[in-house]
Amino acid sequence: MDLDFEERRLRERGLHELAINGEQVLEVINEEPSERVGFILDILIDEIKYDNQLDSLKKKAYELAELDSERLERKAKKAFWRRRIRFEEEKGPNWRLLIERTLQIVGVVAIVYFVYTGEILGL
Repeated sequence: MDLDFEERRLRERGLHELAINGEQVLEVINEEPSERVGFILDILIDEIKYDNQLDSLKKKAYELAELDSERLERKAKKAFWRRRIRFEEEKGPNWRLLIERTLQIVGVVAIVYFVYTGEILGL
């Protein structure tokens, strides 16, 4: 999963709050470091709102390690997007972006109008 800056920041925020870290996940699942650990951590970050106790997170990590890589990645992506949506809802509307988009639409409408009617500065 390629992560842009905001996605990395969102992941780091979740990792900071998580009661388990990557090394502990590696110990529990008894695997070599791989992207699967990142997928498991992404899913566990989503679980914070339900339970952030080390023992239950270790148990959940073990259960997740039993999944094949493809299914684990799908679950991680879903968890990440749920988290991102919650983050955007907490942040509120992005007024600057809304204003920019509105001005772009108004500009396009004005250009279409002037081209269609031929009324550019009264010419």
